[in-house]
Amino acid sequence: MNLSVEAGPSYVYTNYSGGARTIQCPAAGGSSSNRFFFEKLFQYYFSSEGYVSASDSSDVFMFTRTGLRFPFAAVCL
Repeated sequence: MNLSVEAGPSYVYTNYSGGARTIQCPAAGGSSSNRFFFEKLFQYYFSSEGYVSASDSSDVFMFTRTGLRFPFAAVCL
């Protein structure tokens, strides 16, 4: 089982297709974990990243991933 956590300042540069550009320095945080089950038959994973604007705390962006991984060797047996 693995677990990692991170937090700190970040730098975000956004270039919109209409020509507008923004630069922000939001607070960033994230976590990631994974674990094998049934003698490494499959692995469950979860990761999350989040950014909170320094100028407006209601301006939040979150990105998450969750899923299962099946090792190729275990599937072929």
